[in-house]
Amino acid sequence: MTSLHNHQHTAIAASLATAYGSGSNKRPKLRRPPPEAFGDDAVVDATFCASGGSVSLSWWHAKVASGEAPEPVIRAPRFTRWRLGDVRKFWIDFVAKAALQTQVGQDLQDRATKASAAAKAVRQARAKAATPPQA
Repeated sequence: MTSLHNHQHTAIAASLATAYGSGSNKRPKLRRPPPEAFGDDAVVDATFCASGGSVSLSWWHAKVASGEAPEPVIRAPRFTRWRLGDVRKFWIDFVAKAALQTQVGQDLQDRATKASAAAKAVRQARAKAATPPQA
């Protein structure tokens, strides 16, 4: 499992180096996944938490402030850390919620398309009935 993570990390790093150029200072930092031996009790920093979902630090801190993301277990000056298990659970739940919202949105779009087609048929029938016959 670890070799798969390393392979994915290498592939992503190579594609980013190609996209941004190898000498570019704008290339984003990639974090390696934590070793599985750490388990869920390991503590991680905000950069690691944000990189789990490829979001910015400000997005992560906004989610923490709003109560959507887990609270840090250690809060000290320049040393704020979250429990790895809590962060993993947050991202799993976040992805599940996004998938559900996507499905609900698709269902709503399908119903709206059906209703629009039915309304169009009714309008066409009324227009046809209201048109006087031509002699």
